Amino acid sequence: MGGSGLGPGWVILQRDLTGTITVPDSDRRVVATLVRDARAGEVLGARLAEDEDRSLVQALQLASGRPDLPVQELPARLWCAPALADRLRRHLQVFDLSSTVEVVDHPVDDEAEDVLDAHVAHLGGRAAVAVPPAAEDRHLLYTEALAFARARPWETLSVDAPLALELRAGSDTGQWLARVMGTGDTRPGLLLIPRVAGRGMPGDPTAAPPGSCALLLDADAIPPDAARSRRHGWPEAETLIPSMLALDGEEPGEIDGRRSRLLALALAAVAAHLEAGPADGATRGETTLPDGRRGRYTVSAMPADPQGEPGVREASGELVADLLPDGAVIGFGSVAQSSAGGLSATAVWHGASPEGMSAGGDLPALILGLDATAAAAVAARLTEARPLGVALARREQREIVTLLCDGAVFGLSEARAGDESLALFLRRRDAAGGAHLVMVADLAGFPDPESIAGVYGCVLSDATVRR
Repeated sequence: MGGSGLGPGWVILQRDLTGTITVPDSDRRVVATLVRDARAGEVLGARLAEDEDRSLVQALQLASGRPDLPVQELPARLWCAPALADRLRRHLQVFDLSSTVEVVDHPVDDEAEDVLDAHVAHLGGRAAVAVPPAAEDRHLLYTEALAFARARPWETLSVDAPLALELRAGSDTGQWLARVMGTGDTRPGLLLIPRVAGRGMPGDPTAAPPGSCALLLDADAIPPDAARSRRHGWPEAETLIPSMLALDGEEPGEIDGRRSRLLALALAAVAAHLEAGPADGATRGETTLPDGRRGRYTVSAMPADPQGEPGVREASGELVADLLPDGAVIGFGSVAQSSAGGLSATAVWHGASPEGMSAGGDLPALILGLDATAAAAVAARLTEARPLGVALARREQREIVTLLCDGAVFGLSEARAGDESLALFLRRRDAAGGAHLVMVADLAGFPDPESIAGVYGCVLSDATVRR
């Protein structure tokens, strides 16, 4: 997430959460203060306390790196809403910092408010997200959600008739399944799951596979969702409040930037499909995304057998080759299954837990070796893309080693005829029931565990990638 564009300094936000967060067996107030780097957008400190002064001071202590001492060092400039400015200036006088630190009255922007809402939702038990939507992406999502809510597709489309979607946001293309919810006791909304995850289409969002996301409309939405929706244009007259959720585990989480764009496209697709009326063909459309890229969708009734041949996972879409910089080295190796759990400090187990990936023996591994800076950037991108596994693609009579992700296919390298290391990797993968690892590492330090920037557990026995 980017910063506010204000330059060096901190942005201070404060909100009274009394009634939103309660302290057991107490009627005390609850006030939250959040300190954010104005240029980079990083959250430096956040604290809850029973009044504004305690919350503010403790958050400043935490942000300055000395939570056990009085505030001694602050940046030269602090921005905050006008209502907080006088309180902040009083504390700077107590800290003897009023002559070196300037307090600037500045209306809090939507992105900073979104950060605070996400923090409050996290305190309430919702999983946090590494790459949240930018304010403009979130605004697009709420705009499409409002059009979806006003179209009331749950009154027309059967919950037993899921839709097949192809969504493309720039180069991010993927196949999805969508279910309109809202019959019986189910809250209205839309459940979106990656089609590669399997044939089943759960009716309950809590049973959705990792990589899924959902819009839920509820008159009793939690306060952060209500506040966020109103800021992004949700009318007061609309009694159903939207919650946008990522579904990756037992508990729902905050939606990330990538899935916010895809969910917005899916909502637009379903609304367009409903407006087009009954038809045997597909409904197609496009829009311009906030970053200037083109978003496209195709929506149709889900075919009777969306997975095709049993045991084969099929993904269609454009191959993109911008994952790895020049100088990257691609190799194949293996990791003892008993050692896989030791990689947990840098691992993101998208396919399965390490203990469930193999009954024993070695797990084959695809290793992406880069310099330290590039390794961190590639690992961050793959964490968002959610790798599903290594697959081979054929293009113009050539075999290309690809990394199939949730909605993207990254071309890695052209496969040489008779490449024994690749053949051994595929044999090991088959022997492990499709289980394998994708590792991103600093080439200079590998195989030292500290050189590993990311590990992704995948379970994919076979895949066909086609243009």
